[in-house]
Amino acid sequence: MARKDFIELSDLHGQPWIAGSGTAMGVWPGLDERPVIAHSVRDWLAKLHLVAAGCGLTTVGDSLSDAVPPGVRVLPVRGGSHEHRRILLAKLPRPLSEPAARVADALRAAAVTTGG
Repeated sequence: MARKDFIELSDLHGQPWIAGSGTAMGVWPGLDERPVIAHSVRDWLAKLHLVAAGCGLTTVGDSLSDAVPPGVRVLPVRGGSHEHRRILLAKLPRPLSEPAARVADALRAAAVTTGG
């Protein structure tokens, strides 16, 4: 797969996945089959090194694409439904601290900007 410029969703069928410890985080969210979890690890760097060793596939966010080790390529996936992410913001019934209020404002602004 690493020789291609992109991956079709159908290419992901039956592939082994490197997931988050105790979760399916790292598995393609639009996968239309039960994923085969080959390894579960706690951090992203461990996931990427397992991918480099040929142990499976994982997903990475744009922010991690510059941190991939040698032997790993980040490729777009075509086909399937578009991924939607949601962020829930909850607060205690007391006023927010100034830093927490800034984060809440930034999250609300980002949600409005992206249509979330």
